[in-house]
Amino acid sequence: MTSVNRHPNRRLIQAREDLEEARASEDQHRISLATANLGLAYFNAKKFKEGEKSFREAEKIVEEVDDFSLRVKFLGIKTLAYQFSGQLPVAFQVAQDIQELAEDQEVIGLQSDALATQAQILIESGDEIGSLDKFNAALKIAEESEDKKRIMRVKGALGHYSLAIGSGQQAETYFEEARDLARDLGDRGSEIGYQGNLGTLFEWKGDYPQAKEIFEDVLAFMRETGNQQAEIQALHHLIQISTKLQNNSQSVEYSRRGIELTKKDDIDTLFFFYENLISALYRSEKIDQAHTATKEALERARSAEDTEKEVSLLLSLGESYMLTDKLELALETYQLALDGTQRLQRLVDRAYLLGRTGVVLAELEKTDEAIVYHQQSLEAARNHELIGLEGEQLTMLAIAYRDKNEMGKAKDYANQALQVFLNSEKELEAEKVRQLLSEFKAAF
Repeated sequence: MTSVNRHPNRRLIQAREDLEEARASEDQHRISLATANLGLAYFNAKKFKEGEKSFREAEKIVEEVDDFSLRVKFLGIKTLAYQFSGQLPVAFQVAQDIQELAEDQEVIGLQSDALATQAQILIESGDEIGSLDKFNAALKIAEESEDKKRIMRVKGALGHYSLAIGSGQQAETYFEEARDLARDLGDRGSEIGYQGNLGTLFEWKGDYPQAKEIFEDVLAFMRETGNQQAEIQALHHLIQISTKLQNNSQSVEYSRRGIELTKKDDIDTLFFFYENLISALYRSEKIDQAHTATKEALERARSAEDTEKEVSLLLSLGESYMLTDKLELALETYQLALDGTQRLQRLVDRAYLLGRTGVVLAELEKTDEAIVYHQQSLEAARNHELIGLEGEQLTMLAIAYRDKNEMGKAKDYANQALQVFLNSEKELEAEKVRQLLSEFKAAF
């Protein structure tokens, strides 16, 4: 069955080109299907009026040609279009039309397919009981006709149905049966598809070693066949599984491969891999490599003019510089991030970042400048009711004034911090402030 393209405008352009070629061939079968596929492309682009017009044109040609196989293909495309657009009652009716055609012509396999399609539409509609009845009817026909390929497909669909109703064990059974049938048929592509379903199920259940083994099999097949998009999906799962298994070296390996494969315009996927690569490098204490990866990701974010990701990466990089005592670099990075938070109006991030900048300045013994940033952070914390940050900044101000030997202000801020923490029942933080006050008292 024709699949729905992720890029509707691109598919629409391609469908128009295909129709022009079909018309040039003067082959009515080809023209009717190209017209129907243009209708599907319009539906995919949410241009339903134009899509309906294309379907009417295609149907007229189908009626003139009067070919059973052509009519079934046309109705299948219509069904998919209505499913995609959420017009499920209409999609169900078209699937019933296919079933009636199959019954009239006594085409057993097509009857099974039509019932399975109806079952899928019903599960999307929320009719679980009706869906199961249709699936069972489709499976019965496939089994009676000993059609292993259709039995495989229906059992695979029943696996997804079982997941939808929360029956993981039943889903596992169906997916295993479908996979085994695929093996018997020598259909390696379908076998890997059902393996992937099982891998996802094991990952969901927390059986990470089993899930890892399955997705490595999937990954090898996708590399072998050159299916890069499916390889990216397998890498996505393997990174999450490796993280759960605390295997940082494999997380790094899979993330780097994902970055190589991902197209430049797929920013979300690209940064999924970068974020996991950077995290795994930090967990492995490969700080310099993590810094390099972060800077590389920053360049990608800037090239894509994605300020949101740029700011997030700057925040991460600044923290890493702090951890490695690269204070001047941390200060420079935080100030770049502050500019970004101002442009994006990420005011909560800005509130925390002002405080972190104050900490760096204090470490650099620039106490007066540090106080300015802590006061700005304190004001922002109060404006946004960030209680923890408010107490933290009051504490930092107390320490800063102690360093300036202005003990009156130091004690005042410390007492304010103590009250904030007591009011919010943060006993651990309150105890730290009490210790600070004791130090002030001893010094005074």
